[in-house]
Amino acid sequence: MSKYNTNNLEGFNFKKEKIILLDRNIVIHIKKRLASEKNENMSAEEKYSLNERLKKIDKKFNRISPILSVIEGKNMRRESADEMRETLKEECEVIDKFFKYAKTDYNYFQQPDNFEAFVKTFTQHGEESFNDYVSFIKDVLQKKIIHQPVNPKDKITIENELFELAKKHSVSLSHPVFIVTLSVLYGNEDARKVINPKRNYQSDTAIENAAYNSVSDLIVLSRLGIIKATNKNIHIEYVSFDKGLSAIMKKIKRDSERNIEEGSIVKTEMNITFNREFFPCIDDENLNRIFERIIKNKTTRV
Repeated sequence: MSKYNTNNLEGFNFKKEKIILLDRNIVIHIKKRLASEKNENMSAEEKYSLNERLKKIDKKFNRISPILSVIEGKNMRRESADEMRETLKEECEVIDKFFKYAKTDYNYFQQPDNFEAFVKTFTQHGEESFNDYVSFIKDVLQKKIIHQPVNPKDKITIENELFELAKKHSVSLSHPVFIVTLSVLYGNEDARKVINPKRNYQSDTAIENAAYNSVSDLIVLSRLGIIKATNKNIHIEYVSFDKGLSAIMKKIKRDSERNIEEGSIVKTEMNITFNREFFPCIDDENLNRIFERIIKNKTTRV
């Protein structure tokens, strides 16, 4: 469950438009295209594929938004209100300049009340456990317990260690950050691409950045739920060029998003279901054992 003052988003109404939310890597690519800079992080084939996809979504009945990229920020950490204002202004201008036919958020955020309501929502009432998730992933990466496929006889030991680390960092066992990490142990290669465990990192900062990136990817699930719960009648499409994350999202069903009012704060609650393919290298008996363990020890703080 994520906590935001979503009353501030009441005016952010997409009506019956198709809203297309871009991930940060795509926004960065668009910035480089506008500046005629080379994107060294992509092959020529990847750039061609992405550019073709951007053409396909540039339609007059679409509304294209960088808000998920803005929430993630560009400083590899949670941004202050002033930093978010700068990012929001910059990225809305970039998206509006790039797309020729689709609607964008530019005019909406030209209204000061709308602009400030968005910043207030996502700086004062962000995910309450975000830093715990980052600490958990950082610990997993530092301990090098899933940086390579684990010998079958050692998997229970590593599983136990992951459960202990989740407890140490107050991470809910039912949260995607934990489930996706656990699935790496049991053969989910798409999850491995998102968590991206390596044998060696150049520095502690590199580990911190890797952990932040992983959590920023996975937390998209709850951010999409927040937007959907506030705007029930919209069709949302999330566009990411992250193959691992895109594959994971196809194996997850998210539904029943709803807002629960608690005074001035509105909590967003949703159901997330992981399909059987999430744990490809484990039999049904052991998978049932794991989920019984999760249910038995599930924490409520997420």
